[in-house]
Amino acid sequence: MIMSGLETSKSPVCRLKVHNIWLSSLANHIYLTTLAAVKAFNTNQLVKKSMTQLNRFLDIRMGILGAISMGLIVYYINSDYGFLAALIAAMKQALYTFFFGALFVKMAENIATHIPERILAVLAGGLTPALLTSALTYVLHAIKGTPEPLYSTIPTMVLGTLSFSIWSYLKHRSEFSTEHEG
Repeated sequence: MIMSGLETSKSPVCRLKVHNIWLSSLANHIYLTTLAAVKAFNTNQLVKKSMTQLNRFLDIRMGILGAISMGLIVYYINSDYGFLAALIAAMKQALYTFFFGALFVKMAENIATHIPERILAVLAGGLTPALLTSALTYVLHAIKGTPEPLYSTIPTMVLGTLSFSIWSYLKHRSEFSTEHEG
């Protein structure tokens, strides 16, 4: 039996040559395939496509703005406990706010821009993410052992409802005023 131009036998040297040729051929194939893919694929398009997909679910700008502002507030609140403790608390809050804030802001926007009646759009767009973020905040505080989880959640309830309602109003007005003008 002949395999890749080499006679196969039971000798270890012959088997080693066959395996080396097979591995070399496989490595060469992987290299050429990767090289062709890299040449054919524009990295810029990947980044743009990824950001477009991400922007369907997250409002990145508002996530960053919320992360910075809430991180600074939490740092200030915890600054009496030392730099490191305050920094850790601020970073956890910033990370949480970036993802969930960006998600809930996009949720408010999507709800508000899909309901034609302004009052219903603002109520649904403001209350839905506010209730979800308040519930999530309460659960996190309760799990972490916060002494007063309800009182700790009240700022989120008030500020979340107000912020999401204003955002919903602005997005609804923007969506439906441009539609009716043109």
